[in-house]
Amino acid sequence: MRTYFQKCMNNTDCKDAEEALTQTRENYESFFNTIDDFLFVLDGEGNILHTNQTVIDRLNYTKEELIGKSVLLIHPEERRAEAGRIVVEMLSGKAQFCPVPIITKSGRQIPVETRVSHGIWNGKPAIFGVTKDISQIRFSEEKFSKVFYLNPSACGLSDIKTGAYTEVNEAFYALLGFDKDEVIGKTASELGIISRDDINSIIGKTGGNEKITDAEANLMAKNGSIKHVLLSAENICVQDRILRYTVVNDITERKLAAEALLKSELNLRELNATKDKFFSIIAHDLKSPFNGIIGFSNLLSDQIREKNYEGVEEYAEIIQISSRRAMDLLTNLMVWARSQTGRIEFSPEYIELVALIDEVDELLGNSIHQKSITITRDIPHGLIVYADKAMISAMLRNLISNAYKFTNSGGKISISAQLRADDVLVTVSDNGIGIQKEVIEKLFRIEQSYSISGTQNEQGTGLGLILCKEFVEKHGGKIWVQSEKGKGSKFSFTVPGIW
Repeated sequence: MRTYFQKCMNNTDCKDAEEALTQTRENYESFFNTIDDFLFVLDGEGNILHTNQTVIDRLNYTKEELIGKSVLLIHPEERRAEAGRIVVEMLSGKAQFCPVPIITKSGRQIPVETRVSHGIWNGKPAIFGVTKDISQIRFSEEKFSKVFYLNPSACGLSDIKTGAYTEVNEAFYALLGFDKDEVIGKTASELGIISRDDINSIIGKTGGNEKITDAEANLMAKNGSIKHVLLSAENICVQDRILRYTVVNDITERKLAAEALLKSELNLRELNATKDKFFSIIAHDLKSPFNGIIGFSNLLSDQIREKNYEGVEEYAEIIQISSRRAMDLLTNLMVWARSQTGRIEFSPEYIELVALIDEVDELLGNSIHQKSITITRDIPHGLIVYADKAMISAMLRNLISNAYKFTNSGGKISISAQLRADDVLVTVSDNGIGIQKEVIEKLFRIEQSYSISGTQNEQGTGLGLILCKEFVEKHGGKIWVQSEKGKGSKFSFTVPGIW
C-alpha cells in the first residue's frame, strides 16, 4: 500500500515537472521568435542548429533548407571567406562584430552587424549568433552623410571629450582655408580658429545648454582673416559614439554690409550736421560782424558829415574789429568748404617750425599787442616738421587766435614744440578764462560745436577747432585740450617730425 502510494506520488511529480518544462520551452520559443533580430544557434563547425522565426520569415527559407547547413549559406558567395574569418576573430576576441551582409533566398542583400559568442545547446558546446538589420541605420547615416558633405555651410564632427575634429566637410575647408591633414585630430582652439575662452563665452550665453543655435562668433581663417559667422551645435550619436555636430553659416558679407550701412548713416548724420552748421554760420555768425560794420560805418559817416568827431576813433576801431572778425570767419569758411568738398590737396613738405610761427605772429601781432599779452616760446631752432604748410599755418593761427581771445589783458600765451620718438608735439597754452569740463568734448565735433565770447566780447564759431582736427588727422596726428575753468587752457597736437 505504501509502495503503491509512493509510486503514485512520484508519477505526479514527474508529470508536473514535464508540464513545467513544456511551459518553459513554449515560453522560450515564444520569446525567441518575437525578437526582430536574426538569431542563430550553430555547432562548432558553423552549421545551423536552430534559428528564430525572423530568419525564416525574412530570408524566405524553410527550416528544412537551413538546419544542418553552413551559416555561410546566407552570406554573399564572394564574401563567405571574409565572414568565416571574422567569426573566428570574434570568437577569439579580436573583432567585435561582422559587417558582411546576409542574403535572402532570392539574393537580396540586407546590411547587418553580426555578433557571436560561445554557449551550450542541448548539453553540447555551441555558437550563438545575433544578426542585427541596420538598413534603417545605414539609410539614416547615408542621409546624414549627404546632408553633411553636400551642405553649403561649414560642418564639423568632433569628439565630445577632447574636442578634436573627426570629420569636416568641403565647405569647412573652403571657408577657413585648411587642408584635411591639418584639421583631423586637432581642436578648433589648437588650429587657432576660435579660442577656448570664446567657446566658453558662447556656451555661457546659452545658459550652459549643450545645444547652441545661431550664436554670433568670429572665426579666424588660416590666412588670418576674420570670418563673422552664426554657429549652431549639438551632440549626436553616430555608430554608438557621441559626437559634437557643428554647423557654421558665414555672414561676413552681411555683417560688412550692415557695418557699411551704419557707417553710411553716421556719415549722413555728420553731413546733415555740417550743412546745419554752415547755414547757422551764414545766417548768424557771418551776418553779425557785417551788421556791426554797416551800423558803425553809418554812425561814422553821420559824425563826419556833422563835423562831430567825438567817438570817431572808437567807431573806427569797432569797424576794424568787426571787419577782422568777418575776414577770419570768411577765411575759415572758405578753407572748411574746400576741405569738405575734397578740394584741398595734402602737400607735405619740410618746414622749419620757428620760421612758420614767426609768420603767424606777424599776422596776429597787432591784435595781441592791443591786449598787452605776452607771448613766450620754447621751440628748438632748426626743428623741422614734415607737414602741409597751409594746414599747419591755419592750425597755429586758430589756436593762437583763440588763446588771445580768451586771455585777459596783460595775460600770457606760451608756444612750445618738442621732438619726441615718433613725432613732434606742438602746444599752445594760456592763462585765460579756461573751459568748462562739459564743454571740452564738444569742441572738435561739428554737430556739437560750441562758441563763447572772448574776454573783450570777441566772437567765434567753433569752426576753427574743427578745421584743426581735420587738418591734424590728415597728418596722421592727434589734437587734444587740457583746461580748467578760470585757470587757462592748453591745446596740443602732433605732426610728423624729421630726425
